[in-house]
Amino acid sequence: MVERNKQNAKASENLVLSERSSGQSLIPPETSNYFSLLRVSDPPMENLKLSNPESIENLREEIIESINQIYNEYLNNYISCKSKRMWSKNPLEKRRSYNLYVDKAFRRQLQEELKQLIHSEGTQELRDSLCGSAHTFVDSLNDQLIELMGRSKMLRAICLAEAYHTLQNSSKEIEKIVSCLFKEPTTFENLNKIFFYERIVKNSVPLIEYVKNQDQNHFVVPLIEKMERESKCAVSVLTSAPLCDILSDDSFSNHEGSARQSHRIICHLMSLLIL
Repeated sequence: MVERNKQNAKASENLVLSERSSGQSLIPPETSNYFSLLRVSDPPMENLKLSNPESIENLREEIIESINQIYNEYLNNYISCKSKRMWSKNPLEKRRSYNLYVDKAFRRQLQEELKQLIHSEGTQELRDSLCGSAHTFVDSLNDQLIELMGRSKMLRAICLAEAYHTLQNSSKEIEKIVSCLFKEPTTFENLNKIFFYERIVKNSVPLIEYVKNQDQNHFVVPLIEKMERESKCAVSVLTSAPLCDILSDDSFSNHEGSARQSHRIICHLMSLLIL
């Protein structure tokens, strides 16, 4: 169902991710520095009748599989960029930033599948699975950052800023697909930022403070400050008392507590979602 082949990317009309930098047109897939995710077209959704629980479950699994594939593509791109930085002659240099975009046709296909699921009242489990996918993605980014322990603080800070950029880029693109499942302020993008804050930012406070005390003209300083500000904002915008209690739970200080607290956050957010 899925083909990973950079050389054949140009011939496919089902390109999921494409690369774009600020002020530039799309870069041809064959010249991009990542592997393009391809997917064989499925039959049109217009005539699909979800008449039983099994068909609803199958469609939900297909949607989540596609979302996970998108997340994995962003993760693989981050790992590739991180590896190139680590092996470069000057790993602390500033590099061109760019965004990856989900192909419009692929996005419309997922939106149509999502409409089918909504009409079949199969959305609650889908929300739970989406939250699980987001949490897994953030954990994967965290694993990549943990590998840098013992390296220079500025290198770790640069990779942290790039991880947040990856988080932003991916969540904004997936938000375009699943926005009908969420309402303000619990957008899917904010949900990703909350997970990122709880899992990564809160555990990077010494590094963040170190960076903020460096030369303010260094390119990574405003990036780290932006990351901290925006991720905190995603949390603080949810000002209900139950959530505040959850976020102040001391049990988050260890990995097992982290998993419990993340689950509690998800449960609270679910109560704020719309059908």
